[in-house]
Amino acid sequence: SHIRDLFAPSLVCLDNKQEYLEYYIVPAKLFHEQAVLDELIERLNSNEIKMSIETTVEQCAKEATMKKLMDADYQNYITETCQPRANSQITAPLEKDIAAKKAIISELEMKISKSI
Repeated sequence: SHIRDLFAPSLVCLDNKQEYLEYYIVPAKLFHEQAVLDELIERLNSNEIKMSIETTVEQCAKEATMKKLMDADYQNYITETCQPRANSQITAPLEKDIAAKKAIISELEMKISKSI
């Protein structure tokens, strides 16, 4: 143990590598992930996404027109087929990414609260 004390200055970094990582890297990661999350949420609420959904629903509605559905069936087709399709193609992947980011963020927040 005496020998180790002699070399302590050079070993400090290695001994505390984990603490170092948690102290500097984790908050930086957290900051980054929160920024990404904000971008994803902004994108989900963007006009671009609203337009994509409208376009997808319109294209789908053309199918209903081509199938010559009656008015009630046409409405059902829009609500039961077109809107869910637009959601699964456009909204769902974004919502999945957002949920994943939130999970990562809460994990990082846990790490930080433990290390404080």
